Amino acid sequence: MHYYQHNIGDYRRDTVHLSLLEHGVYRQLMDMYYLSESPIPKETQQVFRRLSARTQDEQNAVEIILNEFFSLTNDGWIHKRCDQEIIEYQRKANTSRNNGKKGGRPKSIPEPEKTQQVILGNPSNNQTEPERINSLTNKPIKNIKEKIIKKEIDHELKKLLHDVDDQVIKDFSILRKQKKAPITDSAVAGLRSEANKAGVSLEIALIECCKNGWQGFKAEWYHKAQAPPAYQNRQQLASVAARSFFENENKQEKCINGEVIDHEPIAKQLDR
Repeated sequence: MHYYQHNIGDYRRDTVHLSLLEHGVYRQLMDMYYLSESPIPKETQQVFRRLSARTQDEQNAVEIILNEFFSLTNDGWIHKRCDQEIIEYQRKANTSRNNGKKGGRPKSIPEPEKTQQVILGNPSNNQTEPERINSLTNKPIKNIKEKIIKKEIDHELKKLLHDVDDQVIKDFSILRKQKKAPITDSAVAGLRSEANKAGVSLEIALIECCKNGWQGFKAEWYHKAQAPPAYQNRQQLASVAARSFFENENKQEKCINGEVIDHEPIAKQLDR
């Protein structure tokens, strides 16, 4: 397989936290995967050799990317998204070979109808339209891939926010999407740090974010939101003090050294 589509938006969303070295390693591993159409070997020394990863930093980057984006199996390191692309590529290749043996593409489908499929399946990118239509279901393959990607994202989010209720994760994801802010490892680390400063769990912090429309969470914001309302002026303070006095005016007066304290109304004292 010598060609594959590269969705810049999906890639940036999933790899925004990588260093330049790690970006290069990830792209090299994907090229190796597509060219061989098989899993990455389990023997890391063999992988280092094929990628020319000679320095310790380069070899560390290879191990980091393999553990984060690939899954280790008995056959080697696999990548679900790459596997989907390879399966679809092989299906198309087999179809083309069978059509070639029969003398070319079948002519049972009128040309205008095929053009209409291009418009419906992928109006913005008709260059790759044949890859988008599933011959068995006649539905766009794009939708199937999107469901697979969404499931992987949800799984990764659940791992990141393992101590948070699913509904809270869903609500916070919607909020971050509206703010055009992806939920990354570093973002969650910052949220946990501020939640610890505020003395609350991460789940409570995310609930406060959803309730107040906050993209992030700060301990000082939380404490300010939880603080009781301050009295705004002298008149409010005098009113509260006077009410407290009159509610207790029938109680026995306090004495100090046998003398009765003269309780002058607090409101008058405040007006001095």
